[in-house]
Order: sequence, then structure tokens, then C-alpha cells
Amino acid sequence: MEKDLRKILLVEDDEDDFILTRDLLKQAKGGLYELKWVTTFSEAFDALDHYQPDAMLVDYDLGATNGLELVREAVLRGYQVPAVMLTGRGNYDVDLEAMRAGVADYLVKGEVTVQMLDRTLRYAIEQQQAQNDLRRINDELEERVRQRTIELERTNQELQAEARERERISAELSEVQRRLIDSAEAERLHFAQELHDGPMQDIYGAVYQLEILKNQLENKEHKDSLSEIQEILQQVNQALRITAGELRPPALAPYGLEKAFRSHVEHFSHMHPELEIQLDLTADRQRLSERVRLALFRIYQQGMANIIRHASATRVNLKFHFTDGNVILEIEDNGAGFEVPKNWIHLVRSGHLGLVGARERAEAVNGRLEVESQPGVGTLLRAVVPVDDEADVPD
Repeated sequence: MEKDLRKILLVEDDEDDFILTRDLLKQAKGGLYELKWVTTFSEAFDALDHYQPDAMLVDYDLGATNGLELVREAVLRGYQVPAVMLTGRGNYDVDLEAMRAGVADYLVKGEVTVQMLDRTLRYAIEQQQAQNDLRRINDELEERVRQRTIELERTNQELQAEARERERISAELSEVQRRLIDSAEAERLHFAQELHDGPMQDIYGAVYQLEILKNQLENKEHKDSLSEIQEILQQVNQALRITAGELRPPALAPYGLEKAFRSHVEHFSHMHPELEIQLDLTADRQRLSERVRLALFRIYQQGMANIIRHASATRVNLKFHFTDGNVILEIEDNGAGFEVPKNWIHLVRSGHLGLVGARERAEAVNGRLEVESQPGVGTLLRAVVPVDDEADVPD
């Protein structure tokens, strides 16, 4: 029975009411009660601190004070002890006032029975225990949420730091990629200039010297031999001129990309007459930056080179136009086609570096390269690059 002992604090200034309450609790069968009696506010709060009751019975009228004031003060101080009000004024107003003050229930003196008092105290204690359990569970949940929030914030900070690091690495890789491409273009330009100023000029000189020598000869057979040598040298010089043009297309810088395409296609068609090339080109009017123009031209060159090397095509559609803030270059052939790998690394591992290089050029100018192909149905190469903010899109 010791474990069922319920400690009750009675705050009552009338000794007769104390004796009556004590006797009622002695007769209760619902539990074993221990009663502590105090008569003043100060004694009540001292008992709440040291006696630590399970519930308290509070007289509505405590001399000059009101029992509800005690309950309100106890609630404000944070005591979690259920209070049952004892009053001689059984009416709705008293009930409502008591509930607002935080009272668990109230009993009318003179009408209280043993069973009523026992049941009221038990219900008040059980309800308070349930509230305490609920509060404890809520506190535990809040603590778990707080800890989880701290963990999530820490994880989020780590993810943000990792994202920033990835962005930094990506930016550095992009810069390295751009610098490598710029370096390669500079080497191309330098090599094209070296070809023009060196071997090509030497060949021009040799042809001129042979012409002088040929004019000095009388023997027709010897003159014909020199003419053949001159023709061979001129063919070599033409090949060097084409190579220099591939390295740095002469029409690209002064006239824009559309004219560079037309110029290159004209020479390309002479070299590959078996290939029908249809053009749908929009004049860019030099509205694209030099970097974008050069990247798109190199992608075009790579696409045409792939068609000659791999496609066995008879027709090529070349399109160049502007739409939705982008410039789009499309090279479509009716050749053999191929199975596009899901991952570009497979192209690298198989030695097909041309398309990978074209993709890198597109990405270096914040664009993308799309490849659509199937065996037997041809290939579509599409480069999509944002137009510079300061550039006006042609009508």
C-alpha cells in the first residue's frame, strides 16, 4: 500500500472543515491518503516546496484572501500540482472562475461525500500525471527536434561547403579548359602564320626562280620538266594555304561566322564533290563574340571532318540560326550513324576524341553539344550557345 500513498495538501483556515476533510479521506477506499493541513499563503507555498503534494484542496475563502489567488500564483510559479477548490458557493460563475484560474475541479462544502472526494482527487492526480507525461514526451520530442535541427544545420553547412568547393573546382577546371583551348587556338594561329611567312613564301620564291630559269632554257623538254615542277610546287602551296585556312579561317574575323561557313563550304565542296551540302544560314553580322564564333566554327569543322571520315554520307544539312536568346548550329547527315553512348567517357576510351573536343568547346562558351544518331539513319550534331548579353539577335 505504501506505493499507492497520495499526499494531499489542504489549504483551509477553518479547523472544523479540516477535521471533516480528514475524516472523509480516512474513509476513502480508492487509495491511501496522507493529509497535510496549512492555513496561510506562505505555509501553502512552503509545503509545495518541501512536502511536494500530489494534489491540493484549497478553500475558496481564506480570510481576507481568495483561494483562487493562491491557485493563480502557484500556476505562475510553475507548480504542477492539481488543485481542487472547496467552496460553499456552488454556482456557474464560481465554476467558470475556478476553471479559468487553473483549478482541476471544485467541490461544494456540505455536499461532499467520501466517494465524491476520492474520485475527484484520483481523477485530478491522474489527469495531472497524464499532462506531465505528455509534457515530458513533448519536451523529449522538442529536444530531439532541436538536436536533429542542429545535425541538419551542420550537415547543410557541410553540404554548402562541399558545393562551394565543387563550384570552385568546376570554375578552375572551366578556366583551365578555356586556357587550353585559347592556347591551342594561339598555337594554330601561330602555325598558320609560320606557314604563310615561311614555307609558302619559300615556295612562291622557288616557283619564281624556276620561271626565270625556264625562260633561259632553249630545250623544250627541259622547259616542260620545270613546268611540271612548278605545278607540283603550286599544288603544295595550295595545300598549305588550305591547311592555314583550316587553322585560322580568313573570313571569320572580318566578315562574321555566316560568311565563314559559306566560304569553307565552297572550298569543301570542291574537295568533296560527291557530297551535297544544303545551307540554311542566318547572318550574324559580327554580333557574336570572337570566342563564340571561333568555338562554333571549330565545332563545324569537326562535324564536317567526322562526316568525311566515318559517315559515308551523300547529303549534309547545315543550319545556323538564333532563337530564344541562343545561337544554334546544326550539322545533319544521312550517313551510317552510330550508337550514341550514355556516357561521353566511352568516346574518350574508344579514341573518338573529336566529338569530346567539340563538346568541350561548346561548354567553354557556356553552351552545350547535343548528338542524336542511330545506326543506319544518320547523325545530327547540335551546338546551343547563349548569345552575349550585349549582342542583338538578328531579325
